[in-house]
Amino acid sequence: MKKLLILTALLLCAGCKFQSPLTEKPTRGVDPSLLGSWFSLSDGRPLDVYQLNSEEYVVVDNGVPYICSHSDLAGTNFVSCRQIKNDKEYYGKYAYMAYQIDHGDLILKSLSDSLGLSEKSSPAQIRQTLEEAVKKGNALDTNPEHEIRFKKKTASAGEVRS
Repeated sequence: MKKLLILTALLLCAGCKFQSPLTEKPTRGVDPSLLGSWFSLSDGRPLDVYQLNSEEYVVVDNGVPYICSHSDLAGTNFVSCRQIKNDKEYYGKYAYMAYQIDHGDLILKSLSDSLGLSEKSSPAQIRQTLEEAVKKGNALDTNPEHEIRFKKKTASAGEVRS
């Protein structure tokens, strides 16, 4: 379990290496189904998703805050997440994650390491590489152990749901 928690943290933080979002502007508005408090099915760690404005989320992943927006490419749901925790190495850098909701579970997937993308890649190169990789089916890490699955918390008795 500890190994999985470390892996999850590495997936997001290691992904925080890009200088700009995946797309120049958000590709769509906030999806209400993503809003709320989630917990990891593997270790229970929290993931809270709040609406910041009509196109952005504030996401707090186990205490680490991000500003995220949709950056869908080639029919795949991507989010660009800018790390805003006071951390000299990662502050202001972006991570890209793909997501899907499957039977009420939120599933996050990271980019495949085989894409060869780095912090030196231009936004145009990154988009082109990802669009081609999505079409070929090799844009995402396919190891099921690297998928992060979350379940939405439900309101307990006496709690008011908004």
